[in-house]
Amino acid sequence: MIMNTATAFIAVFIWTITQHIQATTFEVPSQGISDIIQVTIPANTSEVNFWNNNITVIPHGYFVSLPELVRINLRSNHIRNIMDHSFSAVASLRVLLLGKNQLSFVTSEMFRGLHNLTQLRLNNNRLRCIQKGSFRDLRALAVLSLKDNLLTSLHECIFDPSNRPIHVELLLYKNKWMCGPELCWLSSAIGDWVTLRGWATPAQCASPSALTGHDLGSATGQDLRCANYGKYKSDEAAKGYKLVSYTRLVLK
Repeated sequence: MIMNTATAFIAVFIWTITQHIQATTFEVPSQGISDIIQVTIPANTSEVNFWNNNITVIPHGYFVSLPELVRINLRSNHIRNIMDHSFSAVASLRVLLLGKNQLSFVTSEMFRGLHNLTQLRLNNNRLRCIQKGSFRDLRALAVLSLKDNLLTSLHECIFDPSNRPIHVELLLYKNKWMCGPELCWLSSAIGDWVTLRGWATPAQCASPSALTGHDLGSATGQDLRCANYGKYKSDEAAKGYKLVSYTRLVLK
C-alpha cells in the first residue's frame, strides 16, 4: 500500500513537472514555417524557439500577449524585416537571438521598451545600417553580438549616452570597419564600459589602407585621427538626414 502510494505520488510529480515544462517552453524548430502569425503561442510561455524555419517578417504586436516571455530564439530563418515595436510589449524579455538571418538595417524603434534585455544577438546578418538610438532602451544589456555583418561604423548614440549599460560585451569581428574619427567614442569606451570580444578573430580595420588588418581594439586616438573628431561631428550634423532617409527607403 505504501509502495503504491509512493509510486502514484512520483507519477503525479513527474506529470506535473512535465506539464510545467511544456507550458513554459514552446518549440517549433525546423518546421518550414514562413508566416509566424499562423502559430499560436500559449500565454504562459517563457521561452520560444523558432530556430531554422523560413520566417521573413516579424510583425508588430505578435508577442503582445506573452507577459512571461524571457527568451526568444529566431536564429537561422530568413528574416529581412522586424516591424517597429515588435517586442516592446515584452518587458520581461532577457534574451533575443536573431543571428543567421537577412537583416540589413536596425531602426531606432525596433527594440524599444526592452529595458530588461541582457543579450541581443544580431550576428551573421547583412547589417549595413544601425540608426542612432537603436539600443537606447537596452540599459540592462550585457552582450551585443554584431559579428559577421557588413558594418563600417557605429554611431556613439546607438546607446543613450546619459543612461547607457553599466558594462557591455561587444562582438564586432568580421565586419568592414572604417577606422576613423567616427569610432573615437568606441576607443574611449573600451576598458571603461565596453569590452571587445573577438575570440580567435579580433575586430579589424578594413580601411583606411594604413590601418587595414589593424586590431580595432588597440587602435589609438592618433590612429583614428581623433583630433578631427570635432569636425566630423559638425559635418555629420550638417548631413544627419542621410541615415534616416536611408532607413525610410529600405522600409518602403
